Amino acid sequence: MKQQLEKWKPSTLLAALPLALGGFLLAAQSVAAAPINDNFADATVLPVSPGLLSSQTNVSATAEGETTSYGALGVWYSWTPAVSGDVQLNTCGTKTFDTVLGVYQGSMTNRVVENDDACGSDSLGSKVQFTATAGTTYHFRFGSYATATGTADIYWGYVKAITSLSVSSGSLDGGTAVTITGIGFTDTTSVTFGGIAGTGLVVVDDTTITVTTPAGTAAGAVDVVVSGTSGDDTLVGGFTYIDETPATEFAANEESIRQVLIDDATRGLRSTLSSNRKMASAARDRFIEAQKQGDTGASVIDTPVNVDGDFDASSTTISSKGTFFGQSGFGDGGRRLVFGDFDVQHDQATESSTATLNGKIAWEQFVSDKTMLGYFIGGQVARSNIAGTFEGSQNRFGVSVGGYVVQELADQIYLDGFLSLGAGRNDLTMSDSVLDLDSDYTTRSATIGAALSGVIEQKGFEIWPELSFSLGRTWLGEVGFTGAAHDLVDDTLSLDAGTVTLANILFRPEVRVPMDGLSGAESLQLFTFAPRLMCEQVRATVIDNDCGAGAEFGFAGNSVDGLSTLSAKVMADRVDGSINSSVQLNLQHRF
Repeated sequence: MKQQLEKWKPSTLLAALPLALGGFLLAAQSVAAAPINDNFADATVLPVSPGLLSSQTNVSATAEGETTSYGALGVWYSWTPAVSGDVQLNTCGTKTFDTVLGVYQGSMTNRVVENDDACGSDSLGSKVQFTATAGTTYHFRFGSYATATGTADIYWGYVKAITSLSVSSGSLDGGTAVTITGIGFTDTTSVTFGGIAGTGLVVVDDTTITVTTPAGTAAGAVDVVVSGTSGDDTLVGGFTYIDETPATEFAANEESIRQVLIDDATRGLRSTLSSNRKMASAARDRFIEAQKQGDTGASVIDTPVNVDGDFDASSTTISSKGTFFGQSGFGDGGRRLVFGDFDVQHDQATESSTATLNGKIAWEQFVSDKTMLGYFIGGQVARSNIAGTFEGSQNRFGVSVGGYVVQELADQIYLDGFLSLGAGRNDLTMSDSVLDLDSDYTTRSATIGAALSGVIEQKGFEIWPELSFSLGRTWLGEVGFTGAAHDLVDDTLSLDAGTVTLANILFRPEVRVPMDGLSGAESLQLFTFAPRLMCEQVRATVIDNDCGAGAEFGFAGNSVDGLSTLSAKVMADRVDGSINSSVQLNLQHRF
């Protein structure tokens, strides 16, 4: 009894008090160290976007009666998905103990799925999968087998599913940039094409990946596989390797591409020659008029700018043409002129067309009573619509310089001629079903021409015979292109388009018959008729010669004040076995 009383002496109790307090403090610390998400009600709320939870712990976790087939030491997370779909949780990555994962809905006893070991040969990792409904809150339990504790990385996210590829084909050499869309991409570690890993992998977010294709082993379709720690998904035959590039497509279509350049250059050269021929003919008419008026000196009547036009339609071509003209005098018998023309050419063979506006400023002067010289600077704007194998458009801007001369060889026999040099900048865009092409290239051109004409006055009519010759050349040279095909772009494409040479000769004796009994120069109503003999040669990759004959009939009427002129002309030519007919209408008014 005495010994028992000794145990309760004050000195004994005081000695035991520190030990008791220490034990109490240790117990209190143990309770305080429990994770903040130890209980179901205190679950950590996860963001809507899935991802990786690093170094999660169940150390000091406690049980609170949750339904589980394994150990009860677990912590809780809650997640409300924004998108419905199959979702996976796993601890197949870094971990320090034998983990258990479970999914619950509504309460800690309503278990949806639970797993201990499902990471293949990894006996410590866990993996569960369930179908989530958007807007529904789910609870994830991260616990242990038996009483084990530790840390682990938890991945949660949608099961991988490839929806589409931004590019479904590319070069066999690789290097095609591909954007893959789908879901469940957050933990993606590799993307393979036909079993070969792509490069430059970037996981943009859970629904988007960018990657560059590797070189393939053979042309054809291959599987695309997106892989990650949560698994993988395969798009069978999702990408097709093509042993073709913009360069191979360009090479296969080189002749067609060259022909587009040649055809457009031919139309442009024909327009330039026609413009220069009109310029020289108009200079001859001014020369003849000045001679008849006895005015080859300093007196020049200022003429406001005048505009006129005409329209041609034929079985193979359609064109619209026009001119504008103005002049003002300056000292020593000279004059300054502004004139030009416009035309629209349509190629029935290819359905291509070109609209061209030519404008010139010229200075001309009589150097004697039998000779007139002129020089000019000019500009050109053209727009082509390209049709045929390739379709597209081309804009051309050009400048030119040159001169012309009119010489009276004998009484009422005249020689006129022109010479010009020019350069143009061309902006071409065209494509076929596979290849898209762009090019900015420069051309150079030169033209020369001459005409021998006369005036034969007869009683009641006049004959104006004219024999003209024109020659022009355009240098195309090496033309560079940027080509796009098969989701590839190549800016090193080029071809040598060579040169285009156009020559034509025309004999046209025009008969002018006054309808009012006056002379041809004074008549207000004039009927005209002219047989036509012509030949044209186009020399490019091949030589094309066409010759023919035809006739034209016309009528011209002038107002009494001389300010307005209405003319109509019908022409028919047989060239290279085909008959071409055209109608021209011309309304002119001087303001």
